[in-house]
Amino acid sequence: MSPPLSSEPAPDLSVIIPVYNRDEVIRYTLESVRRASAGLAVETIVVDDGSTTPTADVLARLGFSPTKLIRQENRGLLFARLTGLGAATGRHVLFLDSDDLVSA
Repeated sequence: MSPPLSSEPAPDLSVIIPVYNRDEVIRYTLESVRRASAGLAVETIVVDDGSTTPTADVLARLGFSPTKLIRQENRGLLFARLTGLGAATGRHVLFLDSDDLVSA
């Protein structure tokens, strides 16, 4: 199945971040991605792998809104990464864990 056609160019980078019960820690990862991606077209995909408190609630409270937020039942890191990869539209992909930091 080919991806849908779009008039918008693909992002330079898709950043995929699986999350499971990481509440406050995810803030630092997302902030580091925001700072490091200045000048690039980046989509941030957060995959909530069945966290007890939905990551959407945590992100809303922290004031972050990723490009895509996907919630699924807990299936583990590999499946969360595969879910994110399936939603990615960027020319390049970067997998991060929910406690990773990136620099420019």
